Amino acid sequence: MGKVEWFKNYVQSLDDTFEEINRNRIVVVKSQLTKFLNSHKKNQNLLLLGILPDFSGKGNDADSFKLVNITQFYILKKTTYSEVDHDELMEIYEETYIVIEKVLKKILEDSLSYSELRFLNTNSIKLEPVFDMDGCNGWKLMLNFDMFV
Repeated sequence: MGKVEWFKNYVQSLDDTFEEINRNRIVVVKSQLTKFLNSHKKNQNLLLLGILPDFSGKGNDADSFKLVNITQFYILKKTTYSEVDHDELMEIYEETYIVIEKVLKKILEDSLSYSELRFLNTNSIKLEPVFDMDGCNGWKLMLNFDMFV
């Protein structure tokens, strides 16, 4: 199985694992992301986005060569700003944080058994809030892991 197919299947498995997630998509570039988020409806919340990994080389020679995968996952909720006040926006961040934390815990758990994730660089893990990304709010999870070619 190729790396793109593996990533697609992994994103789907995360969607299948968490009942809070109702939709997922893998995107590559900002224009795809914008188009998809603009078509996302409130009744389809919560949304899991996987950003197709960038790959860069690592290793001193051909025997030790690995690809470093740099990727991001988003948990987002479509928000109509005229319908929410500040406290409700904070509730959206709480709701989506709970799910992104579950996703992170699953990735950490999978790194102990999934061969593709076994070289997860835990020092690379970063969570950032996302505000008004094409009408969506939530959290972004950034991480990287090595893979053999």
